[in-house]
Amino acid sequence: MSLIGIVFLFTRLWELTLIPVSNDEAMYLYFSKIITSSPSELFISKVDSKQPLFMWLISIAFNWFSDPLFAGRFVSVLAGLGTLIGVYKLTDILYSTRAALMASVIYICCPYNLFHERMIFLESLLSCLGVWIFIFSIQIARAEKNEAKQFAFLGASMGFAFLTKATAVLLFPVPIFIFLIYKSYKKENFFRLFILALSICACISSSYFLATQQLGFSKSHIFLNNPLYFHGVAELINLPWHQWKTNLWLLAEFYIYYLTAPIIFVLALSVWSSFKNKRKEEICLWFWAVIPPLVIVTIAKIFFSRYFLIFIPPLIILAGNALEKLGKRLSFMMNARMNRSKESLREGVVGFLLLTLISMEGLSFSMSLIKNPMKATMPKIDRYQYLESIISGHGIAEGIEFLREKSKSLPIQLFISTFRGNPQDGFSVYLWDDTRIRMIPAPWWPENPKLFPQEEKFPVLTSKYQGSTSTFEKTDALNNVYFIYPHTTYQKEEFYLNNPQWKKVWQFLKPDRKSHVEIYKYEEPR
Repeated sequence: MSLIGIVFLFTRLWELTLIPVSNDEAMYLYFSKIITSSPSELFISKVDSKQPLFMWLISIAFNWFSDPLFAGRFVSVLAGLGTLIGVYKLTDILYSTRAALMASVIYICCPYNLFHERMIFLESLLSCLGVWIFIFSIQIARAEKNEAKQFAFLGASMGFAFLTKATAVLLFPVPIFIFLIYKSYKKENFFRLFILALSICACISSSYFLATQQLGFSKSHIFLNNPLYFHGVAELINLPWHQWKTNLWLLAEFYIYYLTAPIIFVLALSVWSSFKNKRKEEICLWFWAVIPPLVIVTIAKIFFSRYFLIFIPPLIILAGNALEKLGKRLSFMMNARMNRSKESLREGVVGFLLLTLISMEGLSFSMSLIKNPMKATMPKIDRYQYLESIISGHGIAEGIEFLREKSKSLPIQLFISTFRGNPQDGFSVYLWDDTRIRMIPAPWWPENPKLFPQEEKFPVLTSKYQGSTSTFEKTDALNNVYFIYPHTTYQKEEFYLNNPQWKKVWQFLKPDRKSHVEIYKYEEPR
């Protein structure tokens, strides 16, 4: 297992920062920077309806690494390692050590895990906690006698899962389903101990609700940063078939690209056997892998591939077990014609060959994601988000280099908009501790079309997400002022018309060949 862990870390840490900081990553890093600077702001991510646990871990990682992007992604990699250990342990519990080894290799090579665990996504930690929720649940279900310790671990895992992301609620029915399938409720003290688990979960989760931090954006909800992404009850009653068809097609695209066809083929071979033989553990795994994703498909108007990362581990476990059984069956057929004295060795060789065969496509795709992501064949929506569009991180490093070069002769005061995400958040994270470049949020723009303050004094926010005004400063003191144009629907023609003193001094063409990162400089009226 230690060798598997080393291989895992190698595949995840190699060229870890090759993809520049993405939109959501920049926001998470910004929140983490605030937490590091002001420990009293532990729940600052609530301003965007985000649970804070992942950001807490990133703020700790900032103490280990100077590159904020590497620090954040390193936390995601460690979460992936926790998931891998959980997958190995759970497969070993349910099946065999050989199946656990096969599942672990499949997990490492699977592009779905590799791509998302190399990015700063809340789902990487949520996936880890989801595996351990299942482990504690199955141990409780299989134990002859209930133990408070196992229920306490289950409750803590559920609580920390919710403190990672609200979609953890999709995992909560899984333990209940396991207990129903195994009839755990018939055991002594089950309900008392289950209430203990729920109480621990509630205590951990309640910290988010009790935090005094207010929601910061008009469309935000305490659970969802944009409720418009989901169908309301009235819309669901009208049965949005077209949306459901589109969602299923997109989900299939994610699985075909990232899970790969060979693994899907192996899973297809195993699904009939699982239900025909009524294997409780496999029915529970299929419940985890199928029912929560269908809930997302049913209620969502917009979703992304990362949402489904938490449902990949059960599919990996089922594939590992199915592959081991297939290897045994092929070996048995060979034994009928050959010497049985080397049966165990033959099973191992056949299993290795099968594992190599179904992992090759995923390994090839994973290597392209590591070495040359721009040329990797990805779903269009992911390519747009992370690699090509205005909200991708391309151009941020180059823009920072430009600003630092300009600040050598005279310190820069850099206006940034209070809109969420890239490019402004990416710049802010990397320039956080730069003493030559001071970032100044401009909350008055574009409601007030004049970007440069028109009053004698202007408000200076603690940060764009904290919102509170720390002081007022004299407008006359502003000197050598630059501005990063944000991703916004506000028309540039309007900006040019109302701000003739702002001149574009630098731009970077994004890979989509349509959008740019643009930096403007304020020129004093003559």
